[in-house]
Amino acid sequence: MANTETKFHDFTFTKPVIMAHPHLDAPKAIVKGGKEKYSATFVVPQNHADFERLKTLVLGAASEKFPGQDIMTTIKNWPWRSGTVEADKRKAKMEAAGKAYDGSGEFQRGHLLLVGRSDNPPVLAGFENGKMVEYPEQLRQKLAREKFFFGAEVYASLTIVSGGGSDGILPYVTAYLNHVLATGAGTRMGGGRPAATDVFKGYVGHVTNVDPTTSTGGMPPL
Repeated sequence: MANTETKFHDFTFTKPVIMAHPHLDAPKAIVKGGKEKYSATFVVPQNHADFERLKTLVLGAASEKFPGQDIMTTIKNWPWRSGTVEADKRKAKMEAAGKAYDGSGEFQRGHLLLVGRSDNPPVLAGFENGKMVEYPEQLRQKLAREKFFFGAEVYASLTIVSGGGSDGILPYVTAYLNHVLATGAGTRMGGGRPAATDVFKGYVGHVTNVDPTTSTGGMPPL
């Protein structure tokens, strides 16, 4: 099958974001029977310094791949979700199970959820003795528990890719996860406490040179 991915854009957060649902120690299938991948979700508030740049980049990648088309209806799979929708799903699931809602989904309400996935293990980095270091692969599982937990404040670098539209593949935009830099801050959620160096040091990010539109086409309601 031909590779339909043709538009690649690098994106790196310049300010920390909360990381949710991390699977950085080992790949995991998101749905039963699906392909196992390393993944993490990044919670991006609307007032985050990189929110508009991220939105422009993702929508621009879609417009570049499918010029002249209504990307809001053309793209079938996006790399983001609505935090409000996910919070409501969490609440409804608990109530359907006869449990009182504990507010565990509220951390994402009103925010954009960017999902990064990769077939290959993303590079993990952090700070040791005041210096940024890239952690060796043999420490991945240990560090995933200690530093790269659900609720950790992190930086991340991803590659935004648009593709599909042929060979039976639905049009999509996805985000490949490359690096995660742990800041050492954060509040552990989902059961406990509260990331390459060249990639993040002095990084200001890349933006597409395409102005997709002034509308929010493709953006989930937050």
